Amino acid sequence: MSARLPDDVWVEFLSRVTAGRAGQSVCKDKDMPAWGTTWNKIHNDKDFERKYMNALASRGMIYADQLDEINRRVLNGEIDPQAARLVSDNFKWTAARLLPKVYGDKQQVDVTHEAGGSYLDLLQQVNKAAQLKHVDVVEHTEDTSDGLRARATEVNQIPVNNDMPKKQANRKKKGKKLSTGS
Repeated sequence: MSARLPDDVWVEFLSRVTAGRAGQSVCKDKDMPAWGTTWNKIHNDKDFERKYMNALASRGMIYADQLDEINRRVLNGEIDPQAARLVSDNFKWTAARLLPKVYGDKQQVDVTHEAGGSYLDLLQQVNKAAQLKHVDVVEHTEDTSDGLRARATEVNQIPVNNDMPKKQANRKKKGKKLSTGS
């Protein structure tokens, strides 16, 4: 077909897709343009792209509607339930992809943050302990009897966790491992 196709060809193409046929399937018809020509039209013409997307949404609705027909035929014993399940799953999957806002799986994740949670309290406690932990250094100089001056250094550490029971604090000072109770 020629590069410039009449508008009625494109209207017919969209009509066939809207009726439930795949775009490539419609392009195999003798009176329709090749898929490459159609793809270029979809890609380069934003108005036609919007119309094609609407046709695909209609196709998704048709597939979803066909599920009712499959159910009726299974209940009447016209088709095997296992075959119906396979076809139904394919229709559901296709409908969900063609029209996800209507037939797609809704996945929603709600994330909330509450101030004062246990994790936040723990981080604040660690921060406070890091600020409190410091070393006091006091230097003394004394004269010894033989005239030499000696320098002694005294180191005082402030305990980090005042909330710790004394029994656990004493174990920690002695170098024993604390049990977490879990």
